[in-house]
Amino acid sequence: MVDDFEAKTAEDWLSRVNDPTDYVDLGDFNKDFWERPGELYHATEEEHLDDILRDGLVPKSETRGLTNRGTGSAVFTTTNQDTAASGSYGNVVLRIDTDAMKKAGHTPDVALEEAANMAEAWSALANLVGIEDYSYEDSDPGAADPETVVVFGRIPPKFIAVVGN
Repeated sequence: MVDDFEAKTAEDWLSRVNDPTDYVDLGDFNKDFWERPGELYHATEEEHLDDILRDGLVPKSETRGLTNRGTGSAVFTTTNQDTAASGSYGNVVLRIDTDAMKKAGHTPDVALEEAANMAEAWSALANLVGIEDYSYEDSDPGAADPETVVVFGRIPPKFIAVVGN
């Protein structure tokens, strides 16, 4: 924690903070998500489609960006269909019906990417101390996408539908 009496301005104080979560509580994303689940999207290459429609989306621990390489086995999804359809992640877009998952009692843990969590924490702390227009800088800006939802569990095929390719 920062010695509050060393800083001369809010900006100076904020620059001395190591971990914003020492000061702000972001709540429980997993609990909040499953209280009101929304559709998620996942993109894949067409060559993987038959396996996914047979086995579901299986968490994998593959090489990722620098900021999420320690995430472990997971399925990366987005709340934004346009992001999934951008072609960056594959040419087939899948919709995941999380409402049906919840009704079936299948609620694997979900989270934001760590970089997005940190961006939210820094912004909340800056707002708390009265700093407007604060911008969190990260070495991998794509990893701070607040629309990315990381699913730590298998998504069975009955909850998956092809929505575009």
